[in-house]
Amino acid sequence: MLFNIHTMDWDPELCKYFGIPMEILPRVRSSSEIYGLMKSGALSGIPISGCLGDQSAALVGQMCFQDGQAKNTHICTFKKKKNPALEHNTMHLELAP
Repeated sequence: MLFNIHTMDWDPELCKYFGIPMEILPRVRSSSEIYGLMKSGALSGIPISGCLGDQSAALVGQMCFQDGQAKNTHICTFKKKKNPALEHNTMHLELAP
């Protein structure tokens, strides 16, 4: 977590601490701006805009548009036996025997 929520930019102190050169980080941009235009094909000239990550998209999906509104997302945890099919992209709880 190199992003400083107070300055809305990458945190120079954290980058230095972790040895990450700030110039390799992408430019911080709003999630509601036009990033560019389609250059070819049937969508040529159409703006490319809007970008939401998982948690912010969940807020929009639940219509949390006012200050103080929240969405609580629960992650399912479960005890699993040795099953590789369940290990990919899942959260699990390993209990001691």
